[in-house]
Amino acid sequence: MRVLLCKGRFAGPISGSDETLVVYATQLKAAGHDVAVAVLYPFPKDDQYYVRLREGGVPVSCIAERSPLSVIMQVLRKRVPHVTAGTRRILQQAAYGVSMKYVRRCRKYFARTAPDVIHLMTPDPAVMAMIRGAHAARIPVLYHELGTPDFLPELTMYYQQLREVLPLCNEVAALSPALARGFSETFAGSPAASVLPLMVESPLPANDSMPASHGVTFGFASRMEYGKGPLSLLEAFAQVRGRVGGVSLRMAGDGPQRAEAAAYASVVALNGDCSWVGTYAGAEQRSAFMRSIDVLMLPSLAEGTPNCVIEAMAHGLPVIATSVGGIPETVSPEMAILVPPGDVTAMAEAMVELASNAERRAAMGQAARARYDAFFSPHAVLPLVTDRYRRVVGRASEASPQHPWATPSSRIGSSTNSRSR
Repeated sequence: MRVLLCKGRFAGPISGSDETLVVYATQLKAAGHDVAVAVLYPFPKDDQYYVRLREGGVPVSCIAERSPLSVIMQVLRKRVPHVTAGTRRILQQAAYGVSMKYVRRCRKYFARTAPDVIHLMTPDPAVMAMIRGAHAARIPVLYHELGTPDFLPELTMYYQQLREVLPLCNEVAALSPALARGFSETFAGSPAASVLPLMVESPLPANDSMPASHGVTFGFASRMEYGKGPLSLLEAFAQVRGRVGGVSLRMAGDGPQRAEAAAYASVVALNGDCSWVGTYAGAEQRSAFMRSIDVLMLPSLAEGTPNCVIEAMAHGLPVIATSVGGIPETVSPEMAILVPPGDVTAMAEAMVELASNAERRAAMGQAARARYDAFFSPHAVLPLVTDRYRRVVGRASEASPQHPWATPSSRIGSSTNSRSR
C-alpha cells in the first residue's frame, strides 16, 4: 500500500504537528511500508523536520515549489500571529483564498503520484485545498485532527472552513476516545471520528557520561506562548523554591513569551535556579533534555494531546500538567498529577509533593513508562495505523488491533455517515 502523508507546510522550529507527521512517516518507513510526504508550501532545506524525514529515507515533495502565490502565503503566515483579531480574520480569509488557487495543482499531483491513501493533518487552508484536490483525484482521504476545535480562538475560522471539506473525507481520526467523541459531536454529519493516538519514538540508549543531577529538577518543553502557561509555571516555581531546597527548573523551547518569561524570572530572582536551554531537535537532544530533569511540567490553558507529555512518559518521568483537552486521557493517576488550568497554588503544591517524595516519583516514573509502552510506542500504535489505512481503501481485516483504545468498529464518534468510493 502506498501512503502519502500531507501537511500544508512545515511549521517549525517547534511544531507538535510536524513532530507527529515525522514520527508516523519514519516509523512506517522503518516497518517496510511505502510512504512519502508532501507539503503544499515551500520550506527551507535545513528545516529540522525535513532533514529528519530525509535521514529516515522518506521522500518529501513540495507541491507549490516555485509559485509566486506561495510567497504571498508565507507573508500572510508571518503576519497573522501579530495582528488584532479583526485584521487576523481578514488575513485568514486571504490565506484561504490563496490556498484554494492550488486545488487543481493538488489534484494533478495526487493523480500523478497515485497513492492508495492520503493522510492529512491539522486544519489550515492548505490542508483544505489538499482535501479538495484529493477528492477530485478520487484518492481516499484520512483527515487526522491533532488538536480540538476549541483549542485556540484564533483557529475558529479554520474550523469553520474545515466543516465544508470534512464530508469529502473517507475517514476522520482524533488522538483519544474523548477527543474523537467531541470532534464527532462538533462536526455531526461528517464521517465518525475514530482514534489514532500520537506515536513517540522509543528513547535512545542512556549516555553514561551524562553528569548526575543533584536535587530535583522540573522541566518545561514546549512553545513559550500564552496558551502553554510558561509564566504561571515560573510563578509556581518561585513559591516552591521558597519552601523546598535543592530544586531547579529547566525551560526548553522558544516563542513569543520567551523574553517576557526571562524578564519575569529575573524580577523574582530565579536566574540562579532557572536555566534556558533553547529548542531541541531530534531524538538525541530530546533524550538528553528528558534525562536532565526529574518531573515534566505542562501548565497549558488549552491542549490537544501534547507530544512532550508522551516523550516524558517514554523516558519514565512523572508528569504535572493541567486537566485540559486530551491530557486526562493521555495520562493516568498513577503517573501524573493534574491541576486546574491557571491554578498556580495547586501547581506549586503538586511540585512540593513530588520534590519531597523520591519514592513516589520513582513509582510514577515506572507507571509512566508502562503506559507509554501500551498506548503510544510504535509497537502499540503502528498496527492501529495500518489497520486504519486498510479500512480506508476497503481492505479492512477482520481482527481489530490489540490497542487499549481500539474498538470492534474502531469508531468512537456518534456520527454514522461515512463515504466510500
